[in-house]
Amino acid sequence: MSDILLAATGVFAETWFIAMFTVLAVAIVIFVLDVNYKYFGKAVMDFLASLVCIICTSPVFMVMAIWGNKAIKEHGGGRLFTRTLCIGKGGKKMYVRSYALEAFNGEYLGPYADSLKSSHLVNLPRFLDVFAGRLSIIGPKVLPLHDLGYIPEEYDARFSARPGMLSPLAFVGSPEMKYEDVFAAECRYAKKREMFRDTGILFRTLINFTRGENANTQGESRGKDYCEILLERGTITQEDVETAIHDARYGSSGTVLKPTR
Repeated sequence: MSDILLAATGVFAETWFIAMFTVLAVAIVIFVLDVNYKYFGKAVMDFLASLVCIICTSPVFMVMAIWGNKAIKEHGGGRLFTRTLCIGKGGKKMYVRSYALEAFNGEYLGPYADSLKSSHLVNLPRFLDVFAGRLSIIGPKVLPLHDLGYIPEEYDARFSARPGMLSPLAFVGSPEMKYEDVFAAECRYAKKREMFRDTGILFRTLINFTRGENANTQGESRGKDYCEILLERGTITQEDVETAIHDARYGSSGTVLKPTR
């Protein structure tokens, strides 16, 4: 009996058995996450990915904090981060972070702000929002709260997923897409949300960024809010936009709205 136990223990200690057990365990974890990706797997992956990104970019955060605080002090004072009131999951209001490019008095922060824009680091603090569960690594476009009243109800499905730092249109988008086409594509993404598709989008985006490629897959939504496009089309007026911005921030009571998260 002791010889059998010793033999079994010896098998467990073999390199091939440890390797096989590790591969099997990883495969099971991937399978569970993939099957339940829409319900909790994506949230788990976002949490882990954002944690890794925050740790890996912590030296960048430190450099920007030192340089940014110095630039802000020289230009009249302000905060390192700006917070934008946006539409979150379920159409709820929330704030997302980005590096400030101006001081409180509206003065541009010079070389510091230029560096943020040229290096595409201006939205680096959004990894903190992903870690906190407000954003996702990949998801529908982050839109300001004042756009909410103008988005047709037929695209409500896009709000079933958290907005993302990266667009899900890497494989299906084109420069000719109208905003409504983008909404429709985001609705299809929100309904499916597949792990391996997200992995492909992430790697494709990283490869393009490494190569310096900056193809527009978001059509007219790239760099513009929905209200801006509607204003350009003549669908709404500048007064409508200003009213929407005011109501989004202050509401009918005239007090600043508090985000739900």
